[in-house]
Amino acid sequence: DMTENEREKREALQHLLAANGIREDDLKYPERVTTIEMVLDEYCSMKGLRHFTNLRMVCMIQQAVCRIEGLETCVHLEKLLLNENEIMKVENLSACTRLKHLNLSSNRIKELGQGLYGLGDLQVLWIAENNLTSLAGIEMAPALTDLNAARNSITTVQGALQRNQKLRILNLADNTICSFRDVLELSRLPALTELNFSDPDWGENPIGLLCNYQTYILYHLPLLTVLDRYRVPKEDHQAAEALFARKRLFYNTRAKLLRRQCADGIRFARAVHEDRVMAIRSELEVATKTLKRLDAVAQARQMNPEEALVAEGGDDDEKARQVAEQKLQACQAELEDQAIFIEDVCEQLRHERDAFLKSLQTELESGGNVRLESVAPEKEPWAKQVEDLVRARFRAMEFDHYGIDDIKVQSITRVYNESLRARFEDNIEKMGIDQNTRELEYLFYVPEPGSAPSDLRTVAEEGPGGSAGAGARRKSPDAAPST
Repeated sequence: DMTENEREKREALQHLLAANGIREDDLKYPERVTTIEMVLDEYCSMKGLRHFTNLRMVCMIQQAVCRIEGLETCVHLEKLLLNENEIMKVENLSACTRLKHLNLSSNRIKELGQGLYGLGDLQVLWIAENNLTSLAGIEMAPALTDLNAARNSITTVQGALQRNQKLRILNLADNTICSFRDVLELSRLPALTELNFSDPDWGENPIGLLCNYQTYILYHLPLLTVLDRYRVPKEDHQAAEALFARKRLFYNTRAKLLRRQCADGIRFARAVHEDRVMAIRSELEVATKTLKRLDAVAQARQMNPEEALVAEGGDDDEKARQVAEQKLQACQAELEDQAIFIEDVCEQLRHERDAFLKSLQTELESGGNVRLESVAPEKEPWAKQVEDLVRARFRAMEFDHYGIDDIKVQSITRVYNESLRARFEDNIEKMGIDQNTRELEYLFYVPEPGSAPSDLRTVAEEGPGGSAGAGARRKSPDAAPST
């Protein structure tokens, strides 16, 4: 009688014999089998593969395979094709240390996890059309040269490909990538020559809708020869470099102007401060002299009491002394306040300069897709509407304790973020909402006073739903979403 293991081996061999045209002699010597190819053969389990210890290539496509297994003895395996199955987890591949080509496309995989552990020689990985939300775990295959992760739910590749320095071909089509930050991340891959955010076989990413899309990518990836499946001639790289150089010059000029305006503002503030200090010191000197004169008169009266009895004006001198002492104290207090005030003014100017410089940097780094517009309420109708909204929500009774009975809106910042707009529009489309009838919204965000610049920068890049938190919202039937 055959054991269960022998029976399993026999059945596996017979099935594979029929599917692969294996000779009868190979039933006795399974180590002779180096290739197994099965497509639509209803062979749903991989367990039988462990009997073929000399396999070089395995192809099991559309077999309804649910789990990767049976490969613990396949130490010579170089190519594994398991696309169009029902696999949910990348696992049990650590013994296949010679594996160079792995195709797991069109399965149900949600994450790579530790599944690529031990695959130090893996060069080609196709994991398109799965349920991935990130590429975490891809660093375990540092020899990768070709990665296809199209048609997943990946939002960013930041921090995922740092160890994949040999990557030459990368397909990220039909994901939800919408930020040029990912392009900056990919610029750290020295061997990358082909990049696809859009692919006619798969689909597109929201990033493709951003302005200066091609220019930005070609400038930051000068070695790219293929973009979105199209050849990139040298002339396109040269044009992108020239255009980006002009943009950089424009932003550098604005930054220099901003620094000069800040320096001029500080000089003007210090000049006004010095004038005021001189006026206070002049008043202080007058008060000091008055007190000295009154002290001299009082001393003279003490030395000549008889004359003091005859002399008049004692009450007037006392009033004059009180006025002079009050003036002296007021001048001294104002001098102290002026010293603090001028430093506060200069610090505020530097603070605003740095905030504007960071916004310029963000605008440049985002290719003009993220920018901030700050205006006074009286300058723009939309800003006036925002001011009215804020003032309508102010409740004086809540601030009685602080002596505040009203507020004044000095500046309102409107953020334009085409990346978030593209993501918003993409989600709206996936939800099936009619673009013509749907109601859009403005989102309003009021930062904490102590962290306003950093918060505004975070909101500008990530939106109010990011780490800075969400703000108030006002519905408007004809307004576009301010992200």
